Amino acid sequence: MLRFPDLCSTKKKYMKNKFKLNSSTLLVFILTTGVFGIINTEMGVIGILPLIAENFQVTVPEAGWTVSIFALVVAISAPITPLLFSGINRKKVMILALGLFTL
Repeated sequence: MLRFPDLCSTKKKYMKNKFKLNSSTLLVFILTTGVFGIINTEMGVIGILPLIAENFQVTVPEAGWTVSIFALVVAISAPITPLLFSGINRKKVMILALGLFTL
């Protein structure tokens, strides 16, 4: 039986390096998960819009305006916010943004 030890060891090294997570990959994963959660929070309410309208005794289109206004504010403020906070420490800005979002 033929053996190729060099080929096997190269494959093991490649597989080991392929799945190694460095800090930037982990950071991108965390940020992507955060953005996914925020967008789901923004648009997840659409599925229960009839219940919200019934609870607040308004029509579904009137309740839909709240979602539209919130999405519009996010869309307008998203490009402007980084410019406003560019001179402040990023960690402090992130903590402030997450704190405001939880309120």
